[in-house]
Amino acid sequence: MTRETLTKEHIVKAAVDLLDSQGVDGLSMRNLGKRLGMAATSVYWHIDSKESVLSLAADRVWGEIVLPEYHAKEWLDAAHDLAWNTYSVAVQHPWLVSAMTDHFVYGPNRARHQNHCYAILEHAGFTDEHLDAAIDVIFTFVLGAAMAASTENTIHRAIQKGGPKSRHIKNLIEEASQTAAQFPRLHARLANTAHTPDNTRQTLVERVLRTILKGLERQSRSAE
Repeated sequence: MTRETLTKEHIVKAAVDLLDSQGVDGLSMRNLGKRLGMAATSVYWHIDSKESVLSLAADRVWGEIVLPEYHAKEWLDAAHDLAWNTYSVAVQHPWLVSAMTDHFVYGPNRARHQNHCYAILEHAGFTDEHLDAAIDVIFTFVLGAAMAASTENTIHRAIQKGGPKSRHIKNLIEEASQTAAQFPRLHARLANTAHTPDNTRQTLVERVLRTILKGLERQSRSAE
């Protein structure tokens, strides 16, 4: 690929791949240029800054989330599918939620996702501040659960790679374990959940999500 054939789409796709493998800290115009096989200056011809690259990459990922049809199905099923699809994509791209907390990343695909959330919950009968609260409840949980899963998976991969970073993480975990051991309830829970398989975690997330949606369903019925 040459600078003449390079496109913004090529850059954004490479940025997502780079972010998936190295996280936000690994994203730089230099590293992105290396991944594309050219100098960083070639990237600047199309996108003017790292922040712009990050925003475009994040919005590309938001575009991967399948937005379920809601007119022909129960709103509860549509809300569940949208929430679960969001969780799944966020876990596949472990940098996404953390990027949203530290950077302003917003684009048309994120707006499209939010608009669809409103449509589904309006279909259920939520309006005004109750509509906003229902969406906040669902997606605060979903994105928080995705971030927890992503953090755990990132730590696990770093330990598996070995080297100084692995030893540093192991030392931090050991120190945290010694601190937690001073508190019996916390120590017992951490020991019980220390090796939670991914499928078990997904089952727990699914269970809590269903509980949240059932609570919202009761709320929507009481408002009728």
